Amino acid sequence: MRCLSSLIFNNDKFVEVVLALARWDAPTVTTQQLARQLRINHDLVKKVLTRLAAANLVKTQERVGGKRGALPYEIQPQPAWDALVDLAGTLAAGDVGWRTAE
Repeated sequence: MRCLSSLIFNNDKFVEVVLALARWDAPTVTTQQLARQLRINHDLVKKVLTRLAAANLVKTQERVGGKRGALPYEIQPQPAWDALVDLAGTLAAGDVGWRTAE
């Protein structure tokens, strides 16, 4: 999965972060929360969420605890988000016929 994630999204954690975000059971989530759940570095999660925010697939909310507090993100429900989650699920399941260039 990480190999495909890296090939397609130029980030080997992208698929994992998208799927964890899609499964999150609260309206908002912080990079720290996802990093803890996935057991990966906070900065790796932040890179993915920053890209998703730039694409308007997630939206930042007001910081928790003031100016230096955690920055929550909220999914912006739309067909593009649903398609991304479907693609991530397919990649994670290994249901793709792919091979590396020879």
